[in-house]
Amino acid sequence: MKRVVVDTSVVLAFYLPAEPYKAKALTLLADHGAGAVQLETTALTMYEILNVLSRCVRGLKPGGIMSPGQAAAVLAAIDELEIGVHGIGATPQRVLELAVAHGRSAHDAAFLALAEALDAELVTGDERLWRGVKGWEGRLTWVGDYGAT
Repeated sequence: MKRVVVDTSVVLAFYLPAEPYKAKALTLLADHGAGAVQLETTALTMYEILNVLSRCVRGLKPGGIMSPGQAAAVLAAIDELEIGVHGIGATPQRVLELAVAHGRSAHDAAFLALAEALDAELVTGDERLWRGVKGWEGRLTWVGDYGAT
């Protein structure tokens, strides 16, 4: 089974209605549900999801306003996905190297390092990450291009 690392933007696109690349994200989710891919992510992802959901509940995310009950339902649905969650483990030095080399945050570099460690594709909806990382062709995919051959 193919392993695919997803960043927070992709996981949120499964559930937030206003994401412009939602259809492609749902294709990836369907592939995961069918057993064609195994989704993987970093331990940071849940914190980032909680931050976005709290902004949605407080009415601070345009196009993403939701009730506390809706946010709780999103959390429950994410829990059901059985995404592999990985801590930083033996990769802190690599995270630092990637952050410096690509001018990215440690959060972004953690997704890159995980994809590298798992020899997996990283699918992102973060345009700055996608455009800012060079030399990862074939391993870093814009979610809107997922499944394109």
